[in-house]
Amino acid sequence: MSEPTSVSPAADPGAAFDTTGVTAQLPDEQHTGDTASAGAAEAGRDAGAPTAEDASADPDAAFEALIRGAYKPQYDRRVRETVQKRLKNAGEAERALDGLKPALTLLARKYGVDEADLASLGAAIEADDGLLAEEAEALGVPVPRLREFRRVEAENAALRAEALEHEARDRARADLARWRDEAEAARERLPDLDLGQELKDPVFFSLLKRGIPLENAYFALHRKEELDRAMTLAAAEAKAEVSDAIRSSAARPTENGAAGASPGGAPGSVAALSREQRRDLIRRVQAGERITL
Repeated sequence: MSEPTSVSPAADPGAAFDTTGVTAQLPDEQHTGDTASAGAAEAGRDAGAPTAEDASADPDAAFEALIRGAYKPQYDRRVRETVQKRLKNAGEAERALDGLKPALTLLARKYGVDEADLASLGAAIEADDGLLAEEAEALGVPVPRLREFRRVEAENAALRAEALEHEARDRARADLARWRDEAEAARERLPDLDLGQELKDPVFFSLLKRGIPLENAYFALHRKEELDRAMTLAAAEAKAEVSDAIRSSAARPTENGAAGASPGGAPGSVAALSREQRRDLIRRVQAGERITL
């Protein structure tokens, strides 16, 4: 049974699927794999590979169709990133073990076991009454009883840690579901919002974890872009309204007696206006009057 996926600032919360257990293309194979992607996808289609439409009744077939077709480059990239991350973690663990080797060598010599046999070394340490003798004497209990108490204590600590981890995963799933709902609700107002990409930003993730609404967190980090977009949209709408008003005015029928003359007795053509008449029209427009010539 696969473990639920948790969300963290360092992880990729926008991941659409789990890549655990998938054989990956390693980084040095990237160029060859990317070059062959288009041809492989076309060959798969020619060979009768299932499409998302044909496999709508079978989720597994639909998934295979997507990762072998339109989403193959993204899927391959995600697998490579996952493998590279695991290799990095494995390297860090190996370096940490190398740092413990001197201490392990001393302990192995003390208990007479092979330092490479960590299980035997652990058993020898647990069976060493000398490690608990002083504490048992201080507590006034036999060493075997204290050893059993420590064992139960360690098991309880492990169970508590596991329970906390499950709770954290449940909260992470609930948080991610809520953020997806908020992103969908704000889709019309924030057409450029990419939740998966935004969750990679530690600041954005931290704001959401503190309970800040997703839309507010997005505006806090993208205020300038959103203001520019709003101003551009407002200018376009204003231009459209002016154009509509001009067309509406041009299409309005002329009232009786008004043909050939504009309000205030002004001539119907700007070219026919005298300098004084033009100045008068400018003053009237500046005063807020609407004049149609």
